[in-house]
Amino acid sequence: MKKLVFTVQVFGLIAAFPLYVVIEFNHGAKALPANNSGAVGIEKPVKKNLQSITIQQ
Repeated sequence: MKKLVFTVQVFGLIAAFPLYVVIEFNHGAKALPANNSGAVGIEKPVKKNLQSITIQQ
């Protein structure tokens, strides 16, 4: 009888683990802000070469 109870517990944990993972993924997705479009357009400014060009004739 103890082996049967242990077997049921092990298979119950194995069956519950994928459900737990799906629930955690859904919970994490709800924590993200709905409008994150502001973070997409962030770019570093491009440094231009400011040395003067001298043309010799």
